[in-house]
Amino acid sequence: MKKIILFSNNLHINISLKSIIEEAGYAYAFCQTIDEVLLSVHQDPPHAILLDSISMHAESVTVEAGIRADEATAHIPCLYLAEKIEKFIFHPFEKEIVISRLERMIGKADDSLEKEILIIEDDRDIAQILSINLRGKGFRVRVAHDGEQGVAEVEKQKPDLIILDLGLPKLPGKEVCKTIRENELTEHIPIIMLTAKTEEVDRIIGKIVGANLYMTKPFEIDEVIVQVKAILNAQ
Repeated sequence: MKKIILFSNNLHINISLKSIIEEAGYAYAFCQTIDEVLLSVHQDPPHAILLDSISMHAESVTVEAGIRADEATAHIPCLYLAEKIEKFIFHPFEKEIVISRLERMIGKADDSLEKEILIIEDDRDIAQILSINLRGKGFRVRVAHDGEQGVAEVEKQKPDLIILDLGLPKLPGKEVCKTIRENELTEHIPIIMLTAKTEEVDRIIGKIVGANLYMTKPFEIDEVIVQVKAILNAQ
């Protein structure tokens, strides 16, 4: 029976591929560390190796380099798992493919760069995490650390979306939200409200004062970004 090895630390990927590969009649092995996969390859060489470049790109490159450096294993084919094929351009290069991929990726970046997010958050660590990750996705970001400063930033230059903490100093988040909603020049701006509180009354307050979405801390940064994109795309 032909054997396939998956190198990944992602259990969801393992579960998905295990059933697919075994149903196709292959033997299957799952390795989570560089030492583990290289030892397995040398002890019982597989017919192919799947390398998870989604979760472990650098480690996957190291694994393939180790396999190629040994004459006994250099022939084993390696297949990289990736999220989006558009991130790869294969050699030999074709002019039309190279240019179309570049223009598509640049266009997506430009779309994000046209959007500005205002973060109103007194916890500087949380504000920094949000700011770094949003900028990493191509958004322009401004930050305010109290309610009064937040209102002033909104009035100075209207953002495309506001991420607003409920528990702010100087002016509470619900009052900031209320002020924005009562101004006809800013009432349309979507607001994602963040809070460390979990009581149902706070959810009700968030809805009453006009937040588009309510998210409780601690939150997953990826989920915040998904919601930001969803709200902006719906505008």
